[in-house]
Amino acid sequence: RQGDKWGLCTKDKKIVIPCKYEMTWNFSEGLALVMLNGKWGYIDKTGKEVTPCIYDNAYKVSGGLARVVSNGKIGFIDKTGKLVAPCEYDYACDFSYDLVKVVLNGKEGVIDKTGKQIVPCNYDWVGSFSEGLAVVSLNGKRGVIDKAGKEIIPCKYDNIYVFSKDLYEVHLNDKRGFIDKTEKIIVPYMYDYVDFRSSEGLTKVRIGDYYTGKWGFIDKTGKEIVPCAYDDAWDFEGGLAKVKLNDKVGFIDKKGKTIVPCRYDDIFDFSGGMAKVESSGKWGFVDETGKEIIPCKYDKSHCRIEEQFSEGLAVVHLNGKRGYIDKTGKEIIPCMYDIAWDFYGGFARVKLNGKVGFIDKTGKRVIPCMYDDGDYNYDFERFEVELNGKRQFFDRTGKPIPYDGYSNYEALSEDLTRVELNGKWGFIDKTGKQIVPCNYDWVTVPWGEFIEVSIKGKNGKNTYGLFDKTGKELIPCYCDEIQYFRGDWAGWVRVKIADKWAGFMDTKTGTQYWEY
Repeated sequence: RQGDKWGLCTKDKKIVIPCKYEMTWNFSEGLALVMLNGKWGYIDKTGKEVTPCIYDNAYKVSGGLARVVSNGKIGFIDKTGKLVAPCEYDYACDFSYDLVKVVLNGKEGVIDKTGKQIVPCNYDWVGSFSEGLAVVSLNGKRGVIDKAGKEIIPCKYDNIYVFSKDLYEVHLNDKRGFIDKTEKIIVPYMYDYVDFRSSEGLTKVRIGDYYTGKWGFIDKTGKEIVPCAYDDAWDFEGGLAKVKLNDKVGFIDKKGKTIVPCRYDDIFDFSGGMAKVESSGKWGFVDETGKEIIPCKYDKSHCRIEEQFSEGLAVVHLNGKRGYIDKTGKEIIPCMYDIAWDFYGGFARVKLNGKVGFIDKTGKRVIPCMYDDGDYNYDFERFEVELNGKRQFFDRTGKPIPYDGYSNYEALSEDLTRVELNGKWGFIDKTGKQIVPCNYDWVTVPWGEFIEVSIKGKNGKNTYGLFDKTGKELIPCYCDEIQYFRGDWAGWVRVKIADKWAGFMDTKTGTQYWEY
């Protein structure tokens, strides 16, 4: 940028396109949008104006074509600047699968990449194409067209869905059925609801209303695989679906065979070959054959629904206390804790008499229950606990990790810990060596790449500086702002000094570029 004008340069700051445009955008398919005198056009990477700046608005090139706007109307140009579709449409999307929906005088149609109207703008609505077909609407009725614009199913149904290439779910007089492309009835109009979402090749259907109707499943041909006999049904997952009958739940397989009978008050998905079940307020577990491996005797199986057993153990609740069982139902750790969490990395957090500690899988307390809060950092292999507002670290054996002299500290990565001394912050490495002195009002690690430091001035305004992760100072603490780049420009930063963007720095090489 020079003044209020923009141009384009290479990564090594060689100016390719002079700063003469009011606005520029990134290149897309070899062309970039530019604005000159309030109008938009396109340039190539040599700076040549492929399309003059004559349009009121324009969009990036997508699929070889770009939307342009002139006098409030939309058209399309190709990459040579040729107007493929005239600026006559009220609305248009970007091209998808070589076709795009357009609106003209309130009616919808479809054009191809040559600008030809494949589907005339005669419809009230045109849906997206899927497998070469799209649903259309006309005068409140719906039908189906193909990509040539041919009406496969006439617009005479209340609603219609493309169930598969040769099968269509149609709604007529508040009933659902299925027809083929010749309009032959494959499944009579008998369903009151069809869940259009398929789960593992099967779709839920219902006969009757939502409250008293019965649920079943059909396949992609419309064949009824599971009769409509259940009070409720859930999607299939892992080959099983939860169903309800007479206010009890169980599981069926994709052939409709009962795997877990509908005799439980609640049941959760299988995880590791086990599913949590509830009966009369008590919890247990069944295996994939439906056998009750762990009887329903626990007050509550207090573990995450999506991961019932964590590292081979599950949290259970008995007489107001928590403990752990294995997959055979054996009580590995007695129900003695007020709260217990899942095992993670061989350890679990537990709470006893309002205080937090950590146990291993034998039940041994590695960290005693005497802290206000705590966490186990699996990546760093250490415990962090808090007592009376002060934090302390322990290793996996429960041995304290000293941070002598510091009033506060926080691990931000395996190698870096933020520390406070006399109200000022710095960094130490994993050996405890101070790599950034405690001279700053705040320090952080943005994007995990650098150490950013800041000092608050007498006017309340912060200034910023930059270190690398070894503690080498890259930029002194005099910047108003530091901007970080990602992707191809990772490692580059831009700095603002005295309220002006002053330049760039390649932190990998130390090379600096100053704006003028």
